[in-house]
Amino acid sequence: MGFRNYKYFVLLLVYSGLSLMFIVFTYWEEVSLALTNDNFTAAYVYVVFLEFLLALFLGAILSGFACLHLWYVSPSHEKP
Repeated sequence: MGFRNYKYFVLLLVYSGLSLMFIVFTYWEEVSLALTNDNFTAAYVYVVFLEFLLALFLGAILSGFACLHLWYVSPSHEKP
């Protein structure tokens, strides 16, 4: 990662993590409805839950990675 485009890399991580967390929080209502309602097929429930878990895990990983890189660029952090 070059010095000139590091800001864009950190912003990509932050915005991607925030977008995925927004998807997780707004999708929770559909997941809870799919898990409690018996009118949906098993394939639909599987796909909805898989999408939710994928967004949750990817958002958590990207948010942690963004926090690490924000710590790297903080003024109080000295690189070894």
